[in-house]
Amino acid sequence: MHKILIISIIAFWANLTVEGQNLTDSPKDTTKVEKEYAEPFMYVEQMPTFPGGTEAMDMYIYNELKYPAEAKEKGISGQVIVQFVVSKEGEIQKSKIARGIGGGCNEEALRIVNSMPKWNPAMHNGRTVAITFTLPIKFSL
Repeated sequence: MHKILIISIIAFWANLTVEGQNLTDSPKDTTKVEKEYAEPFMYVEQMPTFPGGTEAMDMYIYNELKYPAEAKEKGISGQVIVQFVVSKEGEIQKSKIARGIGGGCNEEALRIVNSMPKWNPAMHNGRTVAITFTLPIKFSL
């Protein structure tokens, strides 16, 4: 009787681990954790930072920005909102315009964001994670 019960418990436990429902905190089974961290986060405990902080990022944008000739000619100014992913390695990925103003400003904002150096990545539950980040870039004449 005891042998059957033990075998049944072992078989039950084996089914849980095979189906990815391992109830132990075994560091060997990282599949579930990797799936949870596969998509970029929207909110994290610690946001990613540009190397040197916000002031350094502002100076980087100021020094890199080349006001598009078409925007100057047409008097276009305003904010371009760029959305991108800061990977868990700090790389800029999947940048896109969330809201643009035209006149070449959208392309210029993407150029600046895509040329940024690696950021300090976001942290969540003690791990580096990818996060979706939104950055306004102001164009003013």
